[in-house]
Amino acid sequence: MLTGASPVRLAVKGLALLAIVLAAASPQAAAQDSGESLEAPIKATFLYRFADFISWPAEAFPSPATPVRICIIGEDPFGVLLDRMVEEQTAAGRPLSVHRLHRIGRDSGCHVAYLSGSGYQSVADGLAASGETPVLTVTDSAAGDEARGVIHFEVIDNRVRFHVDDMQATRHGLKVSSRLLGIAVSVRRTDT
Repeated sequence: MLTGASPVRLAVKGLALLAIVLAAASPQAAAQDSGESLEAPIKATFLYRFADFISWPAEAFPSPATPVRICIIGEDPFGVLLDRMVEEQTAAGRPLSVHRLHRIGRDSGCHVAYLSGSGYQSVADGLAASGETPVLTVTDSAAGDEARGVIHFEVIDNRVRFHVDDMQATRHGLKVSSRLLGIAVSVRRTDT
């Protein structure tokens, strides 16, 4: 959720997130019919939809036309699927763009960063390199790394779920919508 969104638009986005959660109920069961796993498409959908439920500080965007940059850091489990999903999508009036990087740093320009790790940069090193910049870091238990971002994916009972570290979000200058916190498996709350 970027600042300036109308209540009607927020309600529609909330319903869209709820529909995604219900669709994520059992990726393996749905995939049995098609013979393919739906885990990657569900995670990709969550990844770009998270932008609707995050508030960044104004200085995170150099201009009103600056897109929300979704960066895949390391191995890319989504391929062109994510690019196709974000075509013509927006978050609070900003277009979405997808970028693939070997490593992340404080000056990478990412707003959402999915860190999967690679030989170039581990997940833990990527989290450290991004520092406390206003970037929504997303990690995945499938990467096999213990390091966790602001949001951490996990498959529980054949369902894609996520945890939210609201304390870490605050350190990054981000505000996570209570609606997103409400559907997380667990939330590490801020002290304030």
